[in-house]
Amino acid sequence: MVYAFAELRMIEPAIAYYRANGGAKYIDRFLLLLSTTFSDQGRYADAIKVLKRYQQVAPYSEGAPNTQKEIVGLYYELNRMPAVWSELARFPRLYGPKSAWASRNRSKRQVYAETQKMVKDQILYYAKITHKNAQKADNQRLYKEAMTGYKLFLSSYPKSREVAEVKYNMADIEYFGKRYQPAGRLYLEIALMGKKNALIYDPANPKKAKNIHKESSEYMLDAFLKDFEPELKKLVKLKPDFTKKATRPLSARAKNFIKGCAYYVKQYPQDKKNVKTCDIYVTEIYYRS
Repeated sequence: MVYAFAELRMIEPAIAYYRANGGAKYIDRFLLLLSTTFSDQGRYADAIKVLKRYQQVAPYSEGAPNTQKEIVGLYYELNRMPAVWSELARFPRLYGPKSAWASRNRSKRQVYAETQKMVKDQILYYAKITHKNAQKADNQRLYKEAMTGYKLFLSSYPKSREVAEVKYNMADIEYFGKRYQPAGRLYLEIALMGKKNALIYDPANPKKAKNIHKESSEYMLDAFLKDFEPELKKLVKLKPDFTKKATRPLSARAKNFIKGCAYYVKQYPQDKKNVKTCDIYVTEIYYRS
């Protein structure tokens, strides 16, 4: 019967039929099968419509969170990225810790825990896979989409242990897009997390992690220097006039570089090369100003 209803593209009549003959007990299973049938036929829009009806018919069922996962996947197949991020944003609202679904299913510990992990992992997965595809194709539009995904993750899970990795990936996008100032700020945010917390965890082994504190600190310094460099070249040509009381105000770029240097030198005083660079350029900034 599912195949017949799918062929006729009759969703509401199908629900009415199954309610009349099988009761509400099997409606959710039927809808999943109907959605899968539409997907197999390449009718993704119909599959999405069925999954959304599932969420209305059985909003608190154990399988309901998986319907949202399927909806996101179908929109991704359709390359409708705004819809992907919109549906991922709905994920925590529908099935996150503060949702009505969670209050009904919290006692089912395994189901609840697996669902919370799935919701978080899905947002991060689509941000990362979009970023990866952007790198392969060197596609600026996809880089922008990946940034949308990463920002969504940070707003949804601001205290998760993946924050350092997400900010590192965002900084990477900004840096290679030659947007050095926002890149530097993101690298600095990672560095300010501290040497114990600036970690990227291995998905295959959650107990294993790579420390990116020094790396992020170096990239922060490099990004702020690249952002300030055009201004620095002009600045070193200026002859300071010490007969005047007025000083030249420091630009935002200069302040960022000075701030970055202050942090880096304090954290890694043994790095003679970068410490020397900071000493020379910071001195130039103050002297010429």
